[in-house]
Amino acid sequence: MESKPKNIERLEQYATHIRALVKIEATERGYRLMVDSNSDPSLEEMLVSYVEENLGLSLEDDDLVTPSQQWRRLGIIVGYREVSD
Repeated sequence: MESKPKNIERLEQYATHIRALVKIEATERGYRLMVDSNSDPSLEEMLVSYVEENLGLSLEDDDLVTPSQQWRRLGIIVGYREVSD
């Protein structure tokens, strides 16, 4: 099993810190970021901001997969790079 890049691990830690339930899946384009459909919209904004501003990555539209009713798609994280600890 391939390990996740450090910045994806940091995103998971940040999500845990702000108490956002997220699901991150590897795709051919990057990593699909989904958030619990019952989460507060402000948490979604915080996650998007963290990805773009703190990690320096971008989110692309993700319309290829229909999520279950439990999850809302925030996009595909692209441009990821390995970061040091």
